Amino acid sequence: MKYDISVIVPFYKRDKYAIGIFKNIEKQAIKASLKTELIFVDANSRTILEKFILKQSSKKYFNCKILDTTGYVSNKRNLGIRCAQSEYLIIMDEDCVPDNNFLREHYNSLSRQLS
Repeated sequence: MKYDISVIVPFYKRDKYAIGIFKNIEKQAIKASLKTELIFVDANSRTILEKFILKQSSKKYFNCKILDTTGYVSNKRNLGIRCAQSEYLIIMDEDCVPDNNFLREHYNSLSRQLS
């Protein structure tokens, strides 16, 4: 599947933040009708994130995956970029909480820049 936008979140031992990001991005993707890919890139530090994601049902506009790698945040970011299936990328810090129009505003900005 080709996505409208990919959101990449490198993280380490921040499952609760990641779950908050997941819920927020999923809600915005559905509301904005944007096919959104959420990619968490970790270093095998998670404890509850995978269990949470597995409980979520698959949505038409939203997909989440977790990748693992070692090294610094730049290694995680770069792996997320290589694996993203959209030309529109957002890279977020693990402790950011996106505001209500985060996806739509970024998508609009990126589509204007790349057209």
